[in-house]
Amino acid sequence: MSNPTTSSEAVDRLGDQRSAVQVVGFGLFKVLLCSLVFAICGRGAFIWVEARGLEQAWWRVCDLVEAEMLPPADEHERRRQNDFIENCRRDSTAEISLILKAREPKREFARRMTDRLSIFRISHLYISAPQETWAIWQGESVDTGARAKLIDGEVVLVEVLDDSPAQEAGLRAGDLVLSVGSQPLSEPQEVQSLSGVWEILRTHREKREKDNSRESRLSVPIQARPLQVPLAPSLWRLQSGTAYMRIPSFLPQVFEGEGWQEMLVALGELSRRRSPLIVDVRRNAGGSFPAALRAISALRCRPGLVGWVHRGFIPSIEEASQYALPDDLSAQIQLERLTRDGALSLMSHSQQLCYSGPVLVLVDEETASVAEIFAQAMKERPETRVLGWPTAGQVVMARWFELDSIGPGYNLVLPVARYDSAKGQTLERRGVRPDVELIRDLQSTQRLGDPWLYWADEYARSGRFPSGASVSF
Repeated sequence: MSNPTTSSEAVDRLGDQRSAVQVVGFGLFKVLLCSLVFAICGRGAFIWVEARGLEQAWWRVCDLVEAEMLPPADEHERRRQNDFIENCRRDSTAEISLILKAREPKREFARRMTDRLSIFRISHLYISAPQETWAIWQGESVDTGARAKLIDGEVVLVEVLDDSPAQEAGLRAGDLVLSVGSQPLSEPQEVQSLSGVWEILRTHREKREKDNSRESRLSVPIQARPLQVPLAPSLWRLQSGTAYMRIPSFLPQVFEGEGWQEMLVALGELSRRRSPLIVDVRRNAGGSFPAALRAISALRCRPGLVGWVHRGFIPSIEEASQYALPDDLSAQIQLERLTRDGALSLMSHSQQLCYSGPVLVLVDEETASVAEIFAQAMKERPETRVLGWPTAGQVVMARWFELDSIGPGYNLVLPVARYDSAKGQTLERRGVRPDVELIRDLQSTQRLGDPWLYWADEYARSGRFPSGASVSF
């Protein structure tokens, strides 16, 4: 028989355990409920902060277009600007509501606002995301090192950067990219960032002859990685002995210091020998005006008016020296002088270490902005011929305004002044027309890798293009 006292105690202990379980369960429930409420409140607060930041950025763009954008050239442009500002402010609430529904609201903001800004039909007017900003100003991005063009319907490599994943995988200019990860490419620019197994078609030619060729198909794994893209000008000799100068950008940091001084010394030595020089500014997206003026001065040797940056007022040629932009790479000086005077004269400087011999300049449709000013200045230089394809026609002075309320790295790129050459030519939407147009064809690209450079080299040495070159005078 069981002890009654013991049974009673057991019942009491069981009740206590049940009560304890209930208390623990209720406590856990309260913790979960509080966590849920906190999460909901936190999410709500995050959405409110994000919405507030996007709204502030939206209104900032509207205000900057009204206050800082270059003055309208005519009544039609003025109406377009007024309509944009009115619609921009009126639609802000509705647009932010739609943007917040996107998977990546910040990127959606950049896309939608850039679409709105496109009504102005002018270059250097868009929202820049952090990755783009860093790639433009520092040359750093997640990159394969491959560059391609669409030629005769095929994606063809036209350049492979040194020390890049593409070079390490053995790719070279002239290779056809059939697919990446078993998927065909929709745009040639995709080769710059796509990782996976690349299917390559390569043409092997003996002694660069059009006949006697064979093709091979390669499967090459490539992984894009953080890559420092070359920004500084470089100078070397081609296999033929012709001097070749590559200028990939006109960013200010690469036109100062020992590197630039060494370049000037080398150019001076070439000038004494009267060696022909090829200057390549293909795929050069621009940079700063003072940097371009340093390059122009190194190839013109004597001072002279290159062109005008202005907000509607263009001084006379006799007044050019009064409005001259100093030989100073600081962007702040440019903005201060433009704000004060309404115009800047871009003038080359007197340069003792320089090159005065014959020059061939290579340009293409990706030669843009300040690089087009350089190309036009070279076109007006004696003993110079510009070869290639008409340039981009994106020539205005732009200013970058931070959109901090979204986050670091987001900027409004806004045109604040126009450009006219010394001879009164407007390059915006027109570009620089080469003296000789070089035409891309698939066979030449596969055979030579960089046919334009090959043809320019032949012209520099002999004064004529080789037979079979795709040129138009």
